[in-house]
Amino acid sequence: MHIKLSHVMEMIVFIFLTTWVAQHISLKMDSCHAIPKNNYNRQQDSLAFKGVQNELNGEINLAIVIKHALVNNPELQSYRGRLLIKDSEQVQAGLRPNPEFEFELENFGGSGPFNGFTASEYTLAIGQRLELGGKRKKRKTLAALGRDLAVQDYEAARLNLHTKVIKHCLEVSRAQQQKRLREEQVRTARQLVSYIEEHIHSGALSTADRARARVVLATAEIEHYRASQEQYSAKCRLAATWGSETANFTLAPGELQIPNSIPSLESILPLVNQNPDIARQEYERKRAEAVIELEKSKRIPDPVIAAGYRCFNDIDKSALMVKLSLPFPLFNRNQGNLQKAMIQKQQIWLNTRNKRVEINTKIKTLYYDLKAIHKKIRLLEDEILPQAEQAFQITRTSYTKGKLNFIEVSDAQKSWFEYRDGLISARIEYCMIIADMERLIGHNLKIN
Repeated sequence: MHIKLSHVMEMIVFIFLTTWVAQHISLKMDSCHAIPKNNYNRQQDSLAFKGVQNELNGEINLAIVIKHALVNNPELQSYRGRLLIKDSEQVQAGLRPNPEFEFELENFGGSGPFNGFTASEYTLAIGQRLELGGKRKKRKTLAALGRDLAVQDYEAARLNLHTKVIKHCLEVSRAQQQKRLREEQVRTARQLVSYIEEHIHSGALSTADRARARVVLATAEIEHYRASQEQYSAKCRLAATWGSETANFTLAPGELQIPNSIPSLESILPLVNQNPDIARQEYERKRAEAVIELEKSKRIPDPVIAAGYRCFNDIDKSALMVKLSLPFPLFNRNQGNLQKAMIQKQQIWLNTRNKRVEINTKIKTLYYDLKAIHKKIRLLEDEILPQAEQAFQITRTSYTKGKLNFIEVSDAQKSWFEYRDGLISARIEYCMIIADMERLIGHNLKIN
């Protein structure tokens, strides 16, 4: 096989120039369709993967807890990572196909004049697949909508975390209030035991009363211990929202203000349109339409254009060559994938309708629960608690005068503390329902 140095140099120069021109054209076109920079702060999110930056200690309030959880929550950090992945997918979607290098050698190793490489021909070529039908543009559109969906998922996760933190704070508040109530209950029971022991020697009270009082005291101490454990458990659940395994903090005490009235259901239902899950369905619909457009473009075959250099050793000559190849869409016209994309779009429409009905039903259920708990709170505050406290005071005074027995004063005392505990739970439940409703409408519920 005789290859002249001049032929080799010509081939090298031709391939170099062809490659340079292809890359130059590709870079020029890419610059015209460059992916715009988004406002997502990659440096800030790279810091978020380092875990909890600092623990919360001492007395904290709801605003501090929410801010700390939004920065350090492990699940929310994973959503930030998904956004970075979608950014990478956008970059990949905008890339063009790589050029293909081709080498071909023929007419050698045969018989007669084709023995050896004397009559051989060899070709060096470079080819480029040309995407028709706007495939690259539609890929980029689809990738951008995928990132928009990831943003919606991130915002929904932030709202979920916000609601979760509020409800965990309410649980801690309930546990703290119940612990203080149990402490008061223990003190009251001890006072009653002391009073009975002081008067038992005079014969005014019996040892049976002392035994019953001690049982009441022991029961109160058990409830106090349980309340202490529940308080720590609630604090641990709250600390887990920012990825911490310790709970060395105290939630600042605050009185939960219950309004005199609640808004009408008719004023709340239109706010469903602000629900992030509903907004996400709209992005799903746009993405489904983009998938359909991309699948339609895939029905158009992409030609491959190649250009190269061919050398004829038998006559010691060389020439340029150009080749065009085009798939013929006889059997596969991407009809299956197109049909699948159209069915998925129809399913998204059905899912959106079902999601709206589901959210409306949840809001109505929560609203009627809210009305019921609001009525319960008003009755406890205005009627039941004042009467229960008065009954307890009267029975305790009558007991010290010997007019009532121990069972009556014990029942009055138990009822008073149970109603107070019920009011604490009712207020917390009211605020939790408000938090759930605000999550469903994606907006603060204005209650005067």
